[in-house]
Amino acid sequence: MNILIADDESMVRAGLRSMLEELDIGLNIIGETKNGQETVAFVQEHHPDLVFVDIKMPVLNGLEAIAQCKQHSPYTKWIILSGYSEFHYAQEALRLGACNYLLKPVSLNDIKNCISHIYEQYQKQLLERNKQLEYECIGLLTKNDINSYAREEAPSLKAGALLFLIDHHFSGREADLWTKQFLLQLQQMLYSEFLHGELQIAAFMYPNGSPLLCWTSSASTTQKIEERLAQLYHAISQFISQNADQQIRLSAVTICGQKDIQTTDSFALPLVAASIKQIYAQPELRYLLKDREIASVQMLVDNEADWKSICQQAQQIADCYRLKDYVGYSQHVAAINKSLAETYHPATKEWWMRIYHNLCFAMQIDGQINEQIDGHPTGHFDGQLKRQHDGRLDDQHGSGDPTKWTKQLNAYGEQLLARSARNDQTYKDVVQLATDYIDENYMHDIGIKQIAEALQVTPNYLSSLFHKKHGITFIKYLTKLRMLKAKELVLNSHQLKITEAAEAVGYYSPRHFTKLFKEYYGCSPTELREQLQNTSDVTVD
Repeated sequence: MNILIADDESMVRAGLRSMLEELDIGLNIIGETKNGQETVAFVQEHHPDLVFVDIKMPVLNGLEAIAQCKQHSPYTKWIILSGYSEFHYAQEALRLGACNYLLKPVSLNDIKNCISHIYEQYQKQLLERNKQLEYECIGLLTKNDINSYAREEAPSLKAGALLFLIDHHFSGREADLWTKQFLLQLQQMLYSEFLHGELQIAAFMYPNGSPLLCWTSSASTTQKIEERLAQLYHAISQFISQNADQQIRLSAVTICGQKDIQTTDSFALPLVAASIKQIYAQPELRYLLKDREIASVQMLVDNEADWKSICQQAQQIADCYRLKDYVGYSQHVAAINKSLAETYHPATKEWWMRIYHNLCFAMQIDGQINEQIDGHPTGHFDGQLKRQHDGRLDDQHGSGDPTKWTKQLNAYGEQLLARSARNDQTYKDVVQLATDYIDENYMHDIGIKQIAEALQVTPNYLSSLFHKKHGITFIKYLTKLRMLKAKELVLNSHQLKITEAAEAVGYYSPRHFTKLFKEYYGCSPTELREQLQNTSDVTVD
């Protein structure tokens, strides 16, 4: 908590400073002022969390200083210092929003009792404001129309975000556990070190299951907030480096948006939310990022036109390799080798190596480009990914020449074909595997991402294959199956409640279940059951 001491008596200021430092509860005295005018200027520039202010000061008194500062620093708290004869002033200060007052001379016990309660409330308020920001961000990220958003608070805001992009070789459950643990540790680090009155921070899970950090601040605190954000990003850089794991490739993208002062209906947070959606909608662009790198969104935007199609080719190679699809693999390798021949030169070498290292990770192969021995790369071995201890592959290990990709990737394709011939049963149709999984688990909370991770393919790729084979989307297939099972339950189990029937087929909202049921069968579950009952009651003479 940042504190300002405002009093025209130097002895009072020194005494207060000494007592506050003696409390040792994380208080940071950032300045002292000796009159009301200095106090107003300091608060406007530094936005302290708490001000000890004397009622009677030169130029402007304490009440006038509070009144002027409220509009510039609404979250600053005030403690009044007054004498017995000035108590009516203290009452007026409380009406202005001061949270407490102390009678001079002030004792250590007075300070301790006053600060302990304020500090506790201060921490709670910061956490509540961060939670409010989380709700706002989730609302924006799940809405299609960000222009409908209008925040009621300050008319000028800065906002930004940090997107964590994670690739891994875990099973679905292991990946979820790792991601949740990563987010929990991130939240603990943020809320223990970076809670601040003028900087709201929310770390939460994006709807697609990726960790995400968003922040907002008043645009008037630019310099101080920039310093704070620099410390934040440095801490996060160290944090993600400490979370190195051979089965995880982790990077992050920063986004920053600021309200256009000339445009009254343009807010920073919706613009940031739009950028977040755009990045997450193009997962192939992560092939341009280094492991453990924090890159700016502008870097991706600047390179999107030149590299997006090549990143997509790399993603398709990895998908086909994991699916043991030799024909598709060979076609996409030929396409990326053509792109390599057309675009490679020393200026693009760095980008090609980034793509190659990400491709090697996705294929779970060694990233070294070596000479061929009997048609097989010497650096390749199945089931593991050989990597350096710092989680990176670099040029000193023989991977510095992208022009050798052709032989390297083709050799992996030949190995793929040889293994496929030895054991065809291993490579069962991925869509059939997904269909089998749905048929067995329709009653649970399942999604395309969860199934794709279990089959080691991307959600977009599996979704495309599923639609091509079945003629409908994954969601429509799952809904149709659930409705068929629901109808069977409703008609055959007369004592079963509608809520129980809904839960039995994977729906935990009876209202949503009934709505879907009506769309499929033209009537509610209860009405269908009554129709059957009426039919059975009819007798033929």
